[in-house]
Amino acid sequence: MDVNFPDSVHVDSVVASLVGRSFMVEENILKDGPDKKVDSSQEKAYAGVQLASRSGLHGTYVSQSLLSDFKTLFSMQEGGSYTELLESIEQQAEFLSDIAFNSMRASTLFCGALVVANRSLYLKGWNTDTAQYYKDLRLPFTESPLLGTSWGEVASSV
Repeated sequence: MDVNFPDSVHVDSVVASLVGRSFMVEENILKDGPDKKVDSSQEKAYAGVQLASRSGLHGTYVSQSLLSDFKTLFSMQEGGSYTELLESIEQQAEFLSDIAFNSMRASTLFCGALVVANRSLYLKGWNTDTAQYYKDLRLPFTESPLLGTSWGEVASSV
């Protein structure tokens, strides 16, 4: 699915879409198994707006120069498996964690989105290595109000 970015994008809108994809993938893996093919219409219909609206990231923007690479990562190939899509989401979160110098709070939330996606998968025993890694990771961002909180605690508070 193409994502059209303007010169700068409000972080809330990007996070909402990323988190929405994460939850959609999580629900469908648990329901259908990790190898079922992605339904594009189902992917488009899902959104994580509520989480983004509670993020406290109002007024934070990501520049076009950073979005040029992110746009490529954000693209979803219709017909790929849920496993591949979750791996793509993981890539996105890792890429965005690398731009912490631009927006520490934004980076924190993007990585948090991955934790939320992995939370139920971890509890159900799927993809446990990745989920455990993020569950135990400590927040490293000095400007984060969640400094010193584990990702597992962040996910459980959502």
